[in-house]
Amino acid sequence: MQWAARQQFHHRSVLMQTWGAVLLLVACALWIWLGVLLVDQQDVYCYRVSMQCKVVTE
Repeated sequence: MQWAARQQFHHRSVLMQTWGAVLLLVACALWIWLGVLLVDQQDVYCYRVSMQCKVVTE
């Protein structure tokens, strides 16, 4: 019985590690996407009153 319990424990720990790795990759992808969105807004000027944005070209 001890061997079966040990196998079940290892199986569940591998599943938890896999889910952790997947969630970490998703979090990293979201942080990278946020960085891309922040970098892209450097050439955009938004008016406070009307919330209309226009691209500044120089």
